[in-house]
Amino acid sequence: MSRHGKLKAWSDLSEQERAWLLEEYQRALALDAPTCSFDLKVERMQHWLAQHGVAISEAEIRGKS
Repeated sequence: MSRHGKLKAWSDLSEQERAWLLEEYQRALALDAPTCSFDLKVERMQHWLAQHGVAISEAEIRGKS
């Protein structure tokens, strides 16, 4: 859970909500040390989204669902 309570599934978000979150995540990502590790990238994105009340699977990040 996050400070927002139960996490909302990425798939339940509107396109507008997703676009806004991705834009904000890109800004936050610029502050992190670069990495080539996909596992670390997935972990960082999942953690950041959870802090914003959203859950996302690795499959969704990879565009497989």
